[in-house]
Amino acid sequence: MPPLESIGSPIVSPRRTLESILRIRNSIRQAILSIEHRLNLAGNRLSLAGAGIDLACEWLNSTEHCLKLTEPRPIIYTKSLTLPY
Repeated sequence: MPPLESIGSPIVSPRRTLESILRIRNSIRQAILSIEHRLNLAGNRLSLAGAGIDLACEWLNSTEHCLKLTEPRPIIYTKSLTLPY
């Protein structure tokens, strides 16, 4: 019977195979943790943006009577954006 090397299947020790599997598993685990961290950061940014929008809405609601936002105001047209005058 020919040795396994001559058949085309190199002999790899079970220990080296296990070490390779553990390295791959650790790499996958690190990638998942990195993705979770990035998603967490994105979620925090969205929460902060939502809180900013809520604060702006509260401010607008509390100052509406002072600013008389319901009265029509002339609009100035520019090339890039439209601003109330």
